[in-house]
Amino acid sequence: MLTSINQKKIKVLHLTSTLRGIGGVQNLLLALGDKYDIEHFEFFFCNLFDDARGKGLFPTTLKEKGHNYIEIPERSFWELPVLLFGSLMILGRDLNLIVLVTI
Repeated sequence: MLTSINQKKIKVLHLTSTLRGIGGVQNLLLALGDKYDIEHFEFFFCNLFDDARGKGLFPTTLKEKGHNYIEIPERSFWELPVLLFGSLMILGRDLNLIVLVTI
């Protein structure tokens, strides 16, 4: 529970990986997305290695529901460190960050 009016929300980044479409994890995140406690947490979603470059079914559905979606254009497995670093830089340098990876 936030005790101070100046206390920042905890940022939660969901990292998933699917080339196209919506799989089981993506279905789960879409179902849970509207039930998150947005008073205490700020949620972000990022789908790595997306063939549609952020225009696929999963990112589009997230955006339509008003969720924060981060597009990172790199697509190679070898670029994974760049992907992770890029997503952290987008979210800022806050220490109150939880990263949930479902790759």
